[in-house]
Amino acid sequence: GGGTWTSEFALLTGLNHNTFGEAGLYAPYNLAPLTTTSLPRVLKAAGYRAIAIYPMNGTFINARNAYAFYGFDKFYDGEDYGLSWESPDSDLVQVFDRIYAEEKAKIGKQPLFVMMLTLRQHGPHMTPLDKLPPPYDKPLFPGKFPPKGLDEWLNINLGNYLQRLEGSDAAITHIEKTLLDGPRPALLFHFGDHQPSFDGAIRSLEKKMPSTVNDPNFITYFMLKTNYKPAQTYRYDAMDLSFAGSLILDIAGVKKDDMFQANALMRDRCGGYYLDCANRP
Repeated sequence: GGGTWTSEFALLTGLNHNTFGEAGLYAPYNLAPLTTTSLPRVLKAAGYRAIAIYPMNGTFINARNAYAFYGFDKFYDGEDYGLSWESPDSDLVQVFDRIYAEEKAKIGKQPLFVMMLTLRQHGPHMTPLDKLPPPYDKPLFPGKFPPKGLDEWLNINLGNYLQRLEGSDAAITHIEKTLLDGPRPALLFHFGDHQPSFDGAIRSLEKKMPSTVNDPNFITYFMLKTNYKPAQTYRYDAMDLSFAGSLILDIAGVKKDDMFQANALMRDRCGGYYLDCANRP
């Protein structure tokens, strides 16, 4: 994971923003308009409708325009649904339920691709602990854990993070049940776009990761679940987010275009690695 909008770019285009140098940091402005192939476009060619649910105003980081360039049919602006930076994930899930029901009623049996961002877990994570509900209202990692204990700064940040994570867990559990317990074949891909910053303190925390990963600061999490048995399963020690689009297409059984076919071949030959692929040729 990099930044939120660079992670969006990687997922939707199959390209790593670092390929473009410093200019890649501004993908929604200068790369999205040049996009000719994308995950939404490939899915649309296969008969899907593609929609995006955004938890804040669509003018933020040029999101509304960028999503149009990426090929989405509809962009749902969170501000139109009363969402804001402070909205808990439970509010966002209610908006998802409403939009998902409306979309299904409108499109019938047509397959649907939904891209949705959650926001509440984003920093800063600096609410005083005594303002949080139990058990997060006191330091969770005091004393000699591990091995010298965490200082007040990290206890505040981690307390906030875990308190919000409880809400995120309830939200994703609800979405899992809605999609995977439904009558239609469904695939749910859920990922963290980047680590929490904790105002830079995240870099001082020791991280467990595969030995083949060069930079621990760009490791994050993804989960892929289906309510059907895929034709093939895949396993990687780590996978660059730039390969997620072709992985989704493979497991959904959707025909890839030339770009995502090349992306899938590279994913296989590089074992999930991208710019740091061991097989440089």
